[in-house]
Amino acid sequence: MRLTVLKKGLTVVTFLFYALISFPLMVLPIIRIPTETDITQLYAEIFLLIVCSLGILVFVFSFFRHGYTAVFEIGEKGVYCHFRKNHYFMPWENVKQIIMYPDMMGRITKNCIIFFIADDVPPPLPKKGALEYSDSFIGVQYRKGLLEIIRAYTSILIKNAEWIEI
Repeated sequence: MRLTVLKKGLTVVTFLFYALISFPLMVLPIIRIPTETDITQLYAEIFLLIVCSLGILVFVFSFFRHGYTAVFEIGEKGVYCHFRKNHYFMPWENVKQIIMYPDMMGRITKNCIIFFIADDVPPPLPKKGALEYSDSFIGVQYRKGLLEIIRAYTSILIKNAEWIEI
């Protein structure tokens, strides 16, 4: 099974949110060029245009640089995660734990992340920020039917899965 690390719907909603906020603010200075020679207002609107442009550039950069473009694959040989520059593979015989970690609110919901861990002790999750994946630590966002696919390839108990299946 081949899928993205984060749900495409979440990616699209995030992009639309940024676009709906930034686009009107970017167009406003272009449409409303001051007719008088009020240089202060002109500089303020140019500054607003630059700030909004930088906001969109930061989002586009993070969109392609981080997990939005990552591809996750589950197969007979193991778990594979492919980012733009990094590739991680964990064969099923190396997987020691499969854990569903809570979402940012601390709840096991449909926004939680499933991690495949090759160590006896799972690494601590940071409170904020991105996780550093490796050949011993790979994760993917939960999707309907994903637990059944994982169970088809391995008999390892998926910790916290009972909370999502209720």
